[in-house]
This record gives sequence, C-alpha cells and structure tokens, in this order.
Amino acid sequence: MLGGDTLCYDVWDGIEHVDPGASCMERCAWWRNNELRELTVADLMVIDSDWEHVLAESCAMATETIKIMCPFIKRGAVERAFKDSSVGEFQVLTRFNEEDFYNGVSDTEALLWLLNTGAQIRGIKNLHSKLYIFDERRVIVASANLTESAMHRNLEFGFLSEKPSIVGQCHDYFDGLWARAGENLSQAILASIETNLESERAKNALLPGRSKLPDRGADLRSVVEPSLMENNNTGGVGIHGQSGGSSPADKLRDRFWAILLEEIDRTNELTINRKDKYTKYIRIETGIGGVSYRFVARTKNTSTIELIIQKGAALSRQSLEQLERHKTQVERDLGGSLVWELIGANNDVGRIERTYTKGGFASSDVEISKLSKTMVSDMVLFQRALKPHIDKLGLV
Repeated sequence: MLGGDTLCYDVWDGIEHVDPGASCMERCAWWRNNELRELTVADLMVIDSDWEHVLAESCAMATETIKIMCPFIKRGAVERAFKDSSVGEFQVLTRFNEEDFYNGVSDTEALLWLLNTGAQIRGIKNLHSKLYIFDERRVIVASANLTESAMHRNLEFGFLSEKPSIVGQCHDYFDGLWARAGENLSQAILASIETNLESERAKNALLPGRSKLPDRGADLRSVVEPSLMENNNTGGVGIHGQSGGSSPADKLRDRFWAILLEEIDRTNELTINRKDKYTKYIRIETGIGGVSYRFVARTKNTSTIELIIQKGAALSRQSLEQLERHKTQVERDLGGSLVWELIGANNDVGRIERTYTKGGFASSDVEISKLSKTMVSDMVLFQRALKPHIDKLGLV
C-alpha cells in the first residue's frame, strides 16, 4: 500500500462506505471492486510519494501491455520497478540524446536491460512527458522520471486513474507518438551509441572542451500532427494509423484488419476506399467534414465501433448533446447501451462508442471472424440509427 503521507484529493462526498483514513491504493481497490469507474467522484488518485512501489505494483498487475513514456531512465530504478513484468507487449518511448547519456542523466545500461526483457524502445527529441500505462486498466501521469532521484529524493507529483475514458485517451496519445517515433532501438544501434560515448570521453580526457553529441531521436516538431479526423466530405472507408512496422503487435493488427475487411467486403454494406498497410483504425465517412464512424482495434482483447464528432469544442459539445436526446431510441435500435462522452485534451471531440471486451487484435482467427461479423452488423445498425439525427444537426 502507499505510505500514510501520500496525498489523496479524491472527492468521496456521499460515499460513506470508504474509510476516510484509507490510503490511495486502498481507496482505488474499493473503487474498482464496487464498479465506480464511470462516476466522476473518483476519476483521479493523486500521488506524491512511494513512486517505486506504485509502479512495481502496477507492473505486477499488468498481464498484456505496458507502455512507458519517460525522458530519463536509469538502470536501478527501471529494474526495480519493472522486474516483475510478464506482459506480451512492452513499449518504451524515451530520448536518444547522447548528451543525456554522457552527462549521466540516463543510462545506456537501462536501455540494454529493457531490450533484454523484450521491450521495444523508440526515441523522440525533446520528449518531456512522463506517462505509464498498464493494460487497459490503469494509467499514471506524473512528473517522475525513472531515476533514483525521482523515485526517492525529489518532490514529485502526479495521478493514477482507472477511468476507462482517461485510460483510453492516454493510450491514444502514446500510440500517436509511437507511430511517428521512427525505428525500434536495436542492440547494434545501442552499441554504436556506446562507442560514440567512449570515444568522446577519451577525447575529453586529453583536451578540454568538446563538440555536442548527436540526438538520435525522431524530430516530431517538423512533422504535422494529423488531426483525429481528416476534414473532407467524401464518402467511403479509409484505413488509417499507418504502421509499416514488423513488430508482433503490428502483424497481429494487420491480421485483424484483413479478416474484418473480408467481412466488410462480404456484406457489401459499406463503401471501401482501401489503402495499404494501416492498422490503427478504419474510418467510414458520413459526408460531413469532421464527423465519421470508426472501427478501432483498441487492445489485444478489446475493440470498438464509434462515431467521432470533431467540429471544435462548442459545436462538438452541442452536436453530442443534440444526439444524446435520442439516446434511448438509438440504443434500442442498436440493441445495447453506448458510451456518450466528450474526449480530447480540451473536451473538444464528441464520441459515441460501443466496446467489445471479448475480442481484440490478439484473438484467434476464429474469434476475430466471429467478432468481425458482429462489429460489421452493429456498424450498419449504428449508422442507420444515427443517420436521421445527424442529418438534422445541420452540419457541413
């Protein structure tokens, strides 16, 4: 459990069953077991200490995926926090600036340890975010790097959340940067970095002063960030989130989309505008810019169909509210409940979503085939149920 000094600023008014003296992790366990994740009273668990224990406990809990976004990583800190990892997918976004390694704020030994555990590692220039994701279950957003100072000496602050919408947005943020972060670190690249460092140290021992070492991370500042939706008015299906990667997860997603696209072709209910290897989601245009449907391969075990409205904060909120007036009818026509919510950093995107928790991109071919039939059938009903209400919004 977290130490007694750990802060917890959750709003628990009206929940008399929670011990007011309970720690953050005890409250989190109560919150999860009593199915309060969709309530606004306990979206965030604020943490200001015991970072190594919080990360280690979260790591031990994860069974499928761990994602780390952290600029500075030291061998001792990362090994203690993540030594019990047993997930199938371990992704790390960090910095490949050789100046960081030369000055000792990061370790090449830490990256080597991660590689030996099976982690995929990519580098981004000027990365400053710290984000830790554990399955589809938990995220930690913090000021803390994976260093001895952050774990034990610095005053660090952050929060833990198990609210599905927050976890989903953190996955989206991480995955967006991951897709643009370039190639995975290899043993050969790491050896080249270490050779440069040794050479520079040898030169500096003989002559004072030195040239600046290179930063091998991807420069995302020069890349235009794609919007969540492409603003065009053409109908049809587009397949997005190009990976071009050959990782096990990339191959699993390629297989997932191949089976789903076969089902889309077979039903002949959707207009296909097929493109090459894309794996993040399939978009179906409505004919209104910024408003479209998506099939999403969310995780290894979960998938979604959704409507996205990206028309600016005010119009997105207004449109979602107007559509939600017909929630009972739409859900009855679809034959099940949906999540209606505003997402994005500024709550400027509307989303209506159905989640499938018994099938994702790591499921068997038989399971994906069965899921594809359900998703495509539901998407057709989803569109039919929403179309008359979307047409009345007057959007262009």
